[in-house]
Amino acid sequence: MQKTSKIRMAIALAKINRGTLIQGLHSISRSSKSVAELLQPQLVCRLVELRDIAHHLLREVNAPKQPLYNVQVRKGSLFDIISFPAKTALTSLIYASYAALIYLTVCVNAVLEKVKKIFQEEESIRQNREESENLRKAFSEPVLSDPVFPEGEIKAKPYRSLPERPDNVSDIPANHLSDKIQVLHSVFDQSTEINE
Repeated sequence: MQKTSKIRMAIALAKINRGTLIQGLHSISRSSKSVAELLQPQLVCRLVELRDIAHHLLREVNAPKQPLYNVQVRKGSLFDIISFPAKTALTSLIYASYAALIYLTVCVNAVLEKVKKIFQEEESIRQNREESENLRKAFSEPVLSDPVFPEGEIKAKPYRSLPERPDNVSDIPANHLSDKIQVLHSVFDQSTEINE
């Protein structure tokens, strides 16, 4: 399941311009980190304020009850009691938004890491594929080398249309030689007639 989602994500990302996508993701990452760094001290301050308000209200609620004739209603404390739910709701909303921004920052950083890994895997796969294709081409193309023969193995023989002349011509009778010469003359005459 994870492999198919990675493949789908890689196909979707391959259709998008990589440079623009990487620049956008880097800018989102930088802005989310800067927002998180800015919001972190504010979040701490808000939490401290909420704690102080809660302590103040707990002190007022747990204060010993005084007789009715000594009770002096203060406008400030009554206003604090009335406005406490609104303040609590507002601060909780602010904290929820801060937490959502921090969570979004973490998610964006995780997505950036995954995208970088996918691009690195795709780049390594492409390089491996190119290397394998180059190796296959190098091994598939035959290398023609010049044949090397020993010098004494091949001897050129002259082409002779006539029978070789015997070494001992003196042993052959003269009549036999004249017959051969006449036959040769007749063969040459026939070849010249054919050529004409």
